[in-house]
Amino acid sequence: MGTNEFTTLEEFKEYTVRYYRNLESVVGKENLYTNEVRVCGYIDMLHVATTLIKLCVIATDPEAPKISKLVKNTSVDINRILELALQFLPYDEVELLDEIKEMCVND
Repeated sequence: MGTNEFTTLEEFKEYTVRYYRNLESVVGKENLYTNEVRVCGYIDMLHVATTLIKLCVIATDPEAPKISKLVKNTSVDINRILELALQFLPYDEVELLDEIKEMCVND
C-alpha cells in the first residue's frame, strides 16, 4: 500500500504505528507515557543523576562553595547531559510528520 492510498482511519493507524517508538503508554493511565533512557549500568545511571543535580545547583546558585560532602567533584559533565537530552528527541515521530506533510502536499 502506497503512503497516500489509505481508505480508512484503521489503515492509517496501522501505517503510523511503526513510527511511535519513543513514548510508551502507561497501562491504565490516560495521557501518561514512559520514555526509555539508556544507561550502561547503575554507576552510569548514578553519574547521570548526579550530573543533573549538580547542573541544577550550579544554575540556581553559581557562587555555591560546595554542593555536598557526598559529591567531591563539582565539575558538570555537560557532554553526558547533552547525550541524555538526545535520547528524548522524537526522530521517528518527526519522520512520520514529514511523510504526512508529503501526503497532504501531493493531494
